[in-house]
Amino acid sequence: MDFDDYDDGPEDGADDDTEDGLTVDDTDDPADDLEKAGSDDLLDWSPGADAEPETEELSDPFGEWTQEMHDLAPELTDETLEALWEDPDKRDYSETELVDTALHPDFEPQRSIQIDPETGEALRDENGDFLDAPYGSKGSQRPDGMKVDDTGVYLREAKNYSDLNNLKQNIRHQTEDRKAAFGDDVDLTYVVAPNFTIEEAEKLQAYVEGKLGQNLEWQLK
Repeated sequence: MDFDDYDDGPEDGADDDTEDGLTVDDTDDPADDLEKAGSDDLLDWSPGADAEPETEELSDPFGEWTQEMHDLAPELTDETLEALWEDPDKRDYSETELVDTALHPDFEPQRSIQIDPETGEALRDENGDFLDAPYGSKGSQRPDGMKVDDTGVYLREAKNYSDLNNLKQNIRHQTEDRKAAFGDDVDLTYVVAPNFTIEEAEKLQAYVEGKLGQNLEWQLK
């Protein structure tokens, strides 16, 4: 046997890349890392997965506006503020009333007045002031808003209707009752929610101001 032909191992400093006569690659295989990782780890992996999620504060426009209004007008109730926040054509009858009351604080809301059952006239005391009636008294009249001064009697009536004919009939009857109670020279204003088409609105305006001779305002804010 020729010992010079026997390979007794690698030279000093050389890597031993053989094993049982097979070549072994010591290079790290990425698949090994994936195999070692659990399935949950793989599903959770994403670029920047360890970063803290960004949080976005949700704004509250109504809450901020309500707080501002409370600071400016502390006498306004939460119910009134909710009505003011609502779009005019989305308000119900009570909200339409609340908004008009808030916009005209010089008017006394829901004042009940005693009415003479025979003549329909509002009763007055010895000083000429109107006599108040208990709320809801039979035969009394209760304008949505009322102001009395040296120049006369001013009334405001809020209306939230969607049927034009019903509203015209209601306004006609109420105008007759108010004029009988407070005189032909009473200053009567109807405040109407914008629940009509332009054509219907023009008809109503002509009817109230032209035929009945009363004031009409549209609640647009």
